Amino acid sequence: MEILINFQKSCVDVIENEETLEPVELVKEIHKLAGRTEYLDKILVARDNYFKFKHHVGIIETDKYRVRVLPKIWRDNCPGRDCARNLVKLLLYAFSGGMITLPETQISSEINDLDLYELLIRLYASTLEDQLSMGAYRMYNRYEEESRYLKGKLNLEKQLRKIDQSRFDISSFRFSGDNDLNRFFVYATDRFLQMTRDTLNSAILSSIKLRFDPEEVSNVIPKDNVNFNRLNERFQVPYTYAKLVLDGLIPLPDSDDRSLMMMFDMNVVFEEFFATFLSRNEKTIFKGSESAKIIKPDLSRNFIYKNKGGREHPIRYTKPDVIVQSGSLKFIFDTKYKILKKPEISEDLDEGTDDIRKISAGDLYQMFTYSEIYNSKGIILVFPGSESKLSEPYRFREEGRFLWVYMINLDLSGAEWEIELANKLGEDFSKINNNV
Repeated sequence: MEILINFQKSCVDVIENEETLEPVELVKEIHKLAGRTEYLDKILVARDNYFKFKHHVGIIETDKYRVRVLPKIWRDNCPGRDCARNLVKLLLYAFSGGMITLPETQISSEINDLDLYELLIRLYASTLEDQLSMGAYRMYNRYEEESRYLKGKLNLEKQLRKIDQSRFDISSFRFSGDNDLNRFFVYATDRFLQMTRDTLNSAILSSIKLRFDPEEVSNVIPKDNVNFNRLNERFQVPYTYAKLVLDGLIPLPDSDDRSLMMMFDMNVVFEEFFATFLSRNEKTIFKGSESAKIIKPDLSRNFIYKNKGGREHPIRYTKPDVIVQSGSLKFIFDTKYKILKKPEISEDLDEGTDDIRKISAGDLYQMFTYSEIYNSKGIILVFPGSESKLSEPYRFREEGRFLWVYMINLDLSGAEWEIELANKLGEDFSKINNNV
């Protein structure tokens, strides 16, 4: 499949959390956009002569510019082409539960010409068209109606209450395409048709729209989530592409037909990526500990109470990202999407303390709280990095509990990145497990 998108707009790459001063005309357009939607206040800092996005990445199109906002984690060691490729792979891996892993050649050949939004629409449209060529998903739906003829099942209770007995109150099952999945595809296809700027995307989407009979499939806003089973699981890939786009779109003024913004919170992306990675590679990572397994955290646990009327009322809750049970030991992994900077004070550079002094006091307090209320002997703080690295164990003062700092390599280039990363984390977890 060829994925080549052509644009006439000027293209600019910016890095999240970095101030962008040039070009001046783009800065003015961003300010204009920010003044028209309150939603941007959460993710955008716009001052007189610059703007920057706070821990969000994605694509934004203004009147004259197409801007890629790329992750800060690849700022110094990843060219723009590789950075954009890694971002596509990271998003798809994180939000598809690892279900979608694109071949390297599919997203590398013309990466500088790709618009993330148009690319995801292309992937959605092409994969959905492939599945629809084998037939749309249909299922038996129950219908209730009044009819002059007795067909299906007579609703006896309702029929006996009726004054006019010339029409039958019946229910029947029909094999129909009117279901939550097809309603979602109709909604997504219409939405993308309105917003795409690419002629090939428009053609494929228009073809898809013709495959759904408007008299059969209800044109209503679908439910947030669709349930998949063995009969419709072949549609899960295009559904995931569409959901990724729709969840990332930021609402802009209705009158604006030339601006588009699709952004993703990197805190969420990193957390989802790590959880997916652990669950997909559980056997490899924990192979040195036969009884080790990932367990779902309990509902949020409270750790501060207020006594009122003789009863304790919880007022603060917390919930770790991942808990791993290894025999009688419990380990907690918690992701932090932050770049660990070197200590600013030279006295802090003592051998063996460099890692821990880079971490904020608030993060350390949170980890101690996790260790206390979840009775965990081992806490692992996971940060993104350009290489995988495990710190030495740091001991909390209380009851021999330990803290590790782990840098996980987010360079997703190459076909074997997941296997290599799983093997490395497996080696490092064995060291953690043996140190407790």
